[in-house]
Amino acid sequence: FKVANITGQIHNTRARGTQQRIDDKVCMAALQYCRARDALLKLRGKGLWEDSLKVLEQSDVRALNERELTAQEKEDVRMGWLWRAEEVHLERVLATVAAVGEGQHRPSWIWFTGSVHEDADDPLTRAALRVEWAKAKVRADRWEEEVVLLDEEMRRVLEFCRWKVSWWAEQVPRREALPAPLAEGLKAYAAEQADMEHRISLSWTAKW
Repeated sequence: FKVANITGQIHNTRARGTQQRIDDKVCMAALQYCRARDALLKLRGKGLWEDSLKVLEQSDVRALNERELTAQEKEDVRMGWLWRAEEVHLERVLATVAAVGEGQHRPSWIWFTGSVHEDADDPLTRAALRVEWAKAKVRADRWEEEVVLLDEEMRRVLEFCRWKVSWWAEQVPRREALPAPLAEGLKAYAAEQADMEHRISLSWTAKW
């Protein structure tokens, strides 16, 4: 948002300060959770409660619209190769609707843990959930479309193989007045190619 909508040194400085204060609050909340969990672990020991109160990794602390960076992206950020690396957090980056690798996008587990009534009526939270639901629906629709396209592409591939078999069979009588050895060789070659296309078609049909 800051990159796309804020220009000028004064506004950028103010936005950066606001963003830093928000990040500080997030870090403080994460630190409090980690300390509370460590204390609970010492008091109770291991148990079923660990299924809901999991160990909080740095990569888990991200918003609904953020995804965890891949190992390659983290290395690129560390080396300063990623474009606008100064705007990218070391462990997370904004997720887009149709980005590569977004087919199995899943929010952090922190959004599925806690009281079901916690911040449920907050307008910003509800708006964020609606946005993520819309993105999830777009991803599902996109993958459904990809499956349909893949089925159609495979149907065309198999149809092409069957057409190629017929095409090779039609090539045999086209060459007339040829010496017998050459005619026999061309016929054998056409038959070999037709058989190869037929076997490819059978193999792909069985695998598909």
